[in-house]
Amino acid sequence: MANKDRYTVAQVINAAEGTRGIMTLIAGKLGCHRSTIANYAQRYGSVAEAIHQERETLVDIAEGQLAAAVRAAEPWAVLFTLRTLGKARGFAYTDVAVAVETRNENTVIVLTD
Repeated sequence: MANKDRYTVAQVINAAEGTRGIMTLIAGKLGCHRSTIANYAQRYGSVAEAIHQERETLVDIAEGQLAAAVRAAEPWAVLFTLRTLGKARGFAYTDVAVAVETRNENTVIVLTD
C-alpha cells in the first residue's frame, strides 16, 4: 500500500506563508514535526521554493535594517557594508582602529593605522 501524504503540497505552501522559511513554524501551523516539512521540501520542489522565497524575504528585511543603520552612520553597519558589498570597490578587511567623531554636526568614521 502506498504511503499517502498527510498534507497536500498546497497546504504546506500555504502554511509557509509568513514564517520567513522557519520549518518549525511551518510545522506548528500544520501540527506536525519539523522533519515532516523537511521531507516535503526534499520531495516537492514547489515546497522547497516556497520556503526559499520566505527566506529571501527575511534577507530583504535584514538588508533594509542594515541600510537604515548605514544611513544612521552606525559604525558597525558602515564597516560591515564596506567589507562585504564594498569589496569590488577596493574595500577589504584589515585590522584598523576606528574612531567616531562629530565634525560640523556630522558623524564621521575615521579609520586609522
